[in-house]
Amino acid sequence: MSARVVIPGERSTGGGGRRPAGRIGSDRLWSVLAWIGFILAAMGAVDVALTWYPVDFGNAEWEFGTVTQSLNGLPTVTMGLALWLVGALVLGRDRLAMVLAMVFVALGVVVAVAALLYATTVPLAVGSVQGAMRTGLIKAIAKTTAQSILYPLVFVVVGVKGLRAVRRGGRGLDTGTGGEEEQRSPPEGEQERNTAPDKEDD
Repeated sequence: MSARVVIPGERSTGGGGRRPAGRIGSDRLWSVLAWIGFILAAMGAVDVALTWYPVDFGNAEWEFGTVTQSLNGLPTVTMGLALWLVGALVLGRDRLAMVLAMVFVALGVVVAVAALLYATTVPLAVGSVQGAMRTGLIKAIAKTTAQSILYPLVFVVVGVKGLRAVRRGGRGLDTGTGGEEEQRSPPEGEQERNTAPDKEDD
């Protein structure tokens, strides 16, 4: 008598030696990407923070230029935070992921407030420029206006989705990173039900 064990989810390697479906990127890869995101976010945050120093609120020219430069520096911060957040979700670091998601929401609010500050300086900026320089200024204002609308929306949406992913529990994101151990481990008792004794041939 011999027993044949059937393990659900297992793929035969066959003659080609193909391995079962594994992880979509290892934990080490996601950890590296998360660190890259942290570095990008930190560098971008320092760059944006320095545009606000020294502080000179009440000076329309300073407010106009500072908000414009800050929004132009947000792509690096956004990309870094996004990589960091996704890495935290995939690796199952729920507390870190929750903090980063809340940072996204807070950034959306901060950018919205900065946009209101910027709006108060636009009439003065447009009225102080004439001729060919006016066209360039209008283009810069249009770009900053678009950024002021899109960034808060993106930040809030990403933050909310990140919080929802954390609340779902588990590894945060369904990336198929269960590993071979999960594929090869049947529920308790199922292995016994799928064990079929082979009858000996007479």
